[in-house]
Amino acid sequence: MIKLKKTSMNKRVKSIMVILVLVFIVGWIFFSSYKTQHLRDNFKITTGKVTGITGTSYRNNNRSIFYDYEIDGMLFHGENNLAPCIKMTGQELRLLLVNQDFPVAYDVSDYNKSEIILRHREAEFYKYQIPVARKSIDSILSCD
Repeated sequence: MIKLKKTSMNKRVKSIMVILVLVFIVGWIFFSSYKTQHLRDNFKITTGKVTGITGTSYRNNNRSIFYDYEIDGMLFHGENNLAPCIKMTGQELRLLLVNQDFPVAYDVSDYNKSEIILRHREAEFYKYQIPVARKSIDSILSCD
C-alpha cells in the first residue's frame, strides 16, 4: 500500500513539473514576442557599427552579429541572430560586415533593446529604406 501511494505521488510530481516547464516556455515565448513588438512600436533609428560575428553552429548556418551604437553620448552593445540564406564562410561574412556602419532601431524606453538593420526584411518592420549603397549587402544576405 505504501508503495502504491509513493508511485501515484511520483506521477503527480512529474505531472506538476511538466506543467510548470510548459508554463515557463509559453511565458518566455509571450515575453519575447512582447519585447519585439514593443521595440517595433516604440523605436528611433541611429547608426551602429558591426564589431563581430560568431561562427555557425553544427546544426545550422545561424550566426550572431555583435554591434555597438551610441545614444545621447552613451555606448550600447547589441546582438542579433543572422541566418544568411547562403553558406558563407565566417571570414567572408566578417569581410562583408565587420567595421561597417548600419542603421540600428532601438527602443526609446529601453536603449538596450535594439535590432541592427542589415536586410530589407528587418527594414520593413521599421519602414526604413535601405540606402542604395547597402542594397548589395542586402542582396547577398537575402539571396535576391
